[in-house]
Amino acid sequence: MEKPQVSSPSNALGPLDKLRVLVVEDEVLISMLLADALDELGCELIGPCDTLSAALVAAEGGGYDVAVVDFNLEGEQATPLTRRLAELGHPFAIASGGGTDATGHGEAAHLPKPFRIEDVKSVLRVLGGRAETRN
Repeated sequence: MEKPQVSSPSNALGPLDKLRVLVVEDEVLISMLLADALDELGCELIGPCDTLSAALVAAEGGGYDVAVVDFNLEGEQATPLTRRLAELGHPFAIASGGGTDATGHGEAAHLPKPFRIEDVKSVLRVLGGRAETRN
């Protein structure tokens, strides 16, 4: 199996310690894997949200630095959420196994599924760097 490539419009690297990550994922197993990865990397998990409506509420509530968003949530595309995250200035990554083109979502990074902890770490470093520059 070929290693997934993490792509992003920016190559900036940022710190992970205490990075607050909003996770939007409707698959319980993937949410658990992300939670474990975030814990191992020293990040704080916010969520996870498993529906678009819950994710929109969490996005408005703040308390996070960056977001990792599954693009397909129970049959709904996360486009309203990604637009809102961009409006709020929160860096985010789109996690998708369906070939979703992250370039159509502003400055979104892309975390292709299936992913490994190294992939999560790479994308969070990019997002963390963006979060630092916006603060």
